[in-house]
Amino acid sequence: MPETTLFKDKGIYMKSIIFIFVGGGLGATTRYLCSKYINETTGAIFPWGTFAVNIAGALAIGFISEIFRHSLISPEIRVFLITGYLGALTTFSTLSLESVSLMRTGEIKLFALNIIVTNIVGVAATIMGIYMSRIIKGV
Repeated sequence: MPETTLFKDKGIYMKSIIFIFVGGGLGATTRYLCSKYINETTGAIFPWGTFAVNIAGALAIGFISEIFRHSLISPEIRVFLITGYLGALTTFSTLSLESVSLMRTGEIKLFALNIIVTNIVGVAATIMGIYMSRIIKGV
């Protein structure tokens, strides 16, 4: 049976997995601590912690991906930051669960607001991150 290109160089593949694993652990921990702090600070029904982390992550992924697009950054650093750290930091599953929780408790307006605003502001933040990167690089 022929090897797929994904497993052709097992050393590089395992190295990437380790970088994703470490980045993911750090990203998930950051999400937990930031969300908990923001939610406890605001004391609101609306999940401001997840919202803030998702928007910050969208901004960061736009900025970092644009920087990496024109840089000689190692594949390991890319997967550590984008797939691992930011992938774990921003999570659609948490957004979904918190939205369903709002719906179950009868907070239908907040349910719709959470989904709509997070998506619109998240995409806008990603675009803003790309433009910020271009301004810094002078492109």
